[in-house]
Amino acid sequence: MAASPEEQKKLVAVLSALIEAETIIARVDFCVFAILVYDWALTLNMEIQYVWKSKWNLGKILFLLTRYMVIADVFLGLFWLRLRNIPDKQSECPVPFTAQAWFGCIGIEIAELILVLRTWALWGRNKWIFAILFILQSIVFAYDGFSLQWFVNSVIWGGPELAEVPGCVLVGASGAQLFSGSFISIAVFEFIIFIFTLIPVLRKAERNGLIDIIFRDGVTFSLAMTLVSTINVVIMYTVPPQYSVILLLFQRVMHSVATSRILLHMRQGANGDTMISSASHPGASTQVMSGGIRSNAWQTNTGGNVSTMAVISMTDTMGRKVFNDEISMWFGEEEGVEEQIPMTRITKVVD
Repeated sequence: MAASPEEQKKLVAVLSALIEAETIIARVDFCVFAILVYDWALTLNMEIQYVWKSKWNLGKILFLLTRYMVIADVFLGLFWLRLRNIPDKQSECPVPFTAQAWFGCIGIEIAELILVLRTWALWGRNKWIFAILFILQSIVFAYDGFSLQWFVNSVIWGGPELAEVPGCVLVGASGAQLFSGSFISIAVFEFIIFIFTLIPVLRKAERNGLIDIIFRDGVTFSLAMTLVSTINVVIMYTVPPQYSVILLLFQRVMHSVATSRILLHMRQGANGDTMISSASHPGASTQVMSGGIRSNAWQTNTGGNVSTMAVISMTDTMGRKVFNDEISMWFGEEEGVEEQIPMTRITKVVD
């Protein structure tokens, strides 16, 4: 029996809404792709210098996984599922969609593992901290994997009426509510990571050089990822079903970008001979030179003659963080070995 004009009108409205949603999501995914490419261009030199030339170990493997697995997510999520012409969506969409979903899930868990190791190092490699965070992550991963597969199996794809629409059009998923819980679990876990990162920051009265990098990255990126996950939770419960996946790729890319930068900055600091100088002088101006050495300069007035004093290292020793094992080189730690490096006082007087 032919549909009534009213039913046809409703069908057209539904199809128009689905097509509009797919168009908007594709545009958002393009923006996310641009963010990924831009960050890669900014940090490629650091990666070549501090990662490619380093020895193979756990830190390097985790970096390469979090850095490059996301390419599979972008390829499947944007170029395969959004832009291709797929006439038979019900038979061609489930496999690549499932692959992208699991790539994203595993990629986020790798990012979380980097945060766990980073937090463990901040706590001086306390075994109880590692045990607590690892158990929590295992629980989160188990729930995420279960809810993800439940969601994937429940997805309904557009039929023949959408054959001319590019990409895979998701028209419904009964498992969306259960799946939204995975974003809640990720957001809660990342908030716990943030708190565990913040506590050593508040406990540490004075920080210098590389230690500032460690705390800054740990707090900033943990908070950023927590906010992204929280936004996804809000979206899941407030927007129409066709928009429920609008920021999934964004969340995945931001986890990759943030944890890649954490490791790159850690490697940069570990290889840059970051120095900590206690030099001070009234009216002095300080400039950081290569190798972390600080040059201090000031003017004095003696008998009407103004002299410029340039002193390299006002103290005979300078403290430097020593990185002598794999964990420290890739993840750092709050309580490290301080090495005293003899420095020669060099004074030049210019009349």
